[in-house]
Parts: sequence; structure tokens; C-alpha cells
Amino acid sequence: MTTLRLLLALGVMGAAAGCAARPFDAHFEAGRFAEAARLFDADSALHRDQRALLRAAIVHVLPTSPAYHPERARELLHRMLTLHPDGEHAPEGTRLLILLYEVDRLTKEAERLRRRSDSLSHQITLLEEERRSLQESLERERLQADVLRTLAERLEADLRRTEFELRTLQNDLQLLKAVDLQRLRGGGATGPQTAPDSGGSADSSGARSSSPGTQSPPDSTTFRPRQDTTETRPPGA
Repeated sequence: MTTLRLLLALGVMGAAAGCAARPFDAHFEAGRFAEAARLFDADSALHRDQRALLRAAIVHVLPTSPAYHPERARELLHRMLTLHPDGEHAPEGTRLLILLYEVDRLTKEAERLRRRSDSLSHQITLLEEERRSLQESLERERLQADVLRTLAERLEADLRRTEFELRTLQNDLQLLKAVDLQRLRGGGATGPQTAPDSGGSADSSGARSSSPGTQSPPDSTTFRPRQDTTETRPPGA
């Protein structure tokens, strides 16, 4: 915009040369643009004057002018170029008109970019809110994960303790079973002896004793008949 204003100023300098023969020109050259615009609108004779039309357009085209009105400036320039296409100030009017259209184009482009910037800013705001929301959700999930991890560690510790207690109980049960078996075996070895059966048992010499009333006959190998020691004499001796 600074460059364009400089170019506009250069156009003003080219069109402002001349003597101040009328009140309108005097106010213009003195920089009293509001009064110059009022006098131009009030004097219909100025509406056909080539230099008056150019100066009136400059009054409305300068951004620092209290009578700043780009659309009115374009209208006056088009009128001047229509009435005086080959006039002395036609090149300056054409250059100023081109600059006005360029300023208008850039102004619209700036407005489009401003709206685009506002839209992007709004989208950035929405994305930022979404990011904060996701971050809060992640924080909640992280806290939940910490709680679940702590609970899992506690359950795992309880499981290990329970398994240890179970193994201890199983070992104690095995020991109790072993003690009971030893007691049962020890009680059978030191208890009362049972009576021998009716068939008899072997004595210390290896002979078998007979049951009463059922004596077995002596062994023929050990039986010897008793010999009479009395001498037998024949009869009549």
C-alpha cells in the first residue's frame, strides 16, 4: 500500500501543475480537499473542465483526504477520458485510473485473504480445542491405565501369595501323611504276637511238635526194638 500511495502521489504531482485561477484550484493547491470537493460539486462548469475533473478525482483518490472516495474518483476519471480522450491530462488520468483499479483489486484480495485468515484462525481455534479435548481424554485414559496397572500388580501379588500358601499347605499335608504312615508301620512291629496255628511250629532242634491226641508214629529210622538181656534157654535144659 505504501508503494501505491507513492505512485498516486506522483500522479497528483503531475496533475497539480498550473496556476490557481479559480477558488477550486486555490483550495486544491492549498490542500484543503474537503472545501475543494464542495466547490467542485457546486460548480457544474467544472464538470466539463479537463484539469478540474482530474483534480477532483485526485481529491477523492488520496487516502489522506477527508473526501476520500475511490468510486467517485473512478467515475470522474472515466468522465474526463470520455470527454477528452486525447487531452493534455489524458495520460495522467489513464495512469491514475489504472492505479485505482489495481488498488481496488489489491483491496479485494486483501479482504479475501483477511476472510481466509479469519477462517483459518477459526479452524485453528477448533483444532486447538479438539487437541485439548484429546489431551484431556488421553490424560484420563492414562490415569485409568495407572489404576488398572496398580490393580493388576496387586492381583498378581495376591496370586503369588496364594500360590505360595497353597504350596506350603501341600507340603504340610505330605509331611502329615508321611508321619501317619510311619506311626502305622511302627505300631504293627511292636504289637502282641499271634498264637501258632494247629499244625505246629518248629522247635529249636528242628523237631515238629504234635498236637494233643494226634501223635504221629515214630520215624522208622530212629525206632529200635528193646532187646531182652535174659539168656534164652531151650526147654528141658
